[in-house]
Amino acid sequence: MKKIIQPLQLTINQSPVDAVYIGTADETTTDESAVETNEVGRGHLIVITNSPEFNLTTLRHRNGKTFSGTVSKIDVTNSYRVDDILFHDIQGDINEPDKKVTE
Repeated sequence: MKKIIQPLQLTINQSPVDAVYIGTADETTTDESAVETNEVGRGHLIVITNSPEFNLTTLRHRNGKTFSGTVSKIDVTNSYRVDDILFHDIQGDINEPDKKVTE
């Protein structure tokens, strides 16, 4: 499976925040005997925020749903890594320039 990088728009305490998904996409392959195999895309997020109260409970998808995963601080100012993210969970958060959600 190929690695991808997708820009996302999420929310922290109801304020828009940009993030990046790094990982693989969901993929369906068919072998020579016409057997389909579905592979689930997995990866992690990089979130940059000035929010002092950032944690997994304050991070939300565009539709308001919460995330599951593991948060760790990285060596970039105001940046966090969220592991154990499934690609199909973030598909609705992919930031398309003509659909950007801002306030």
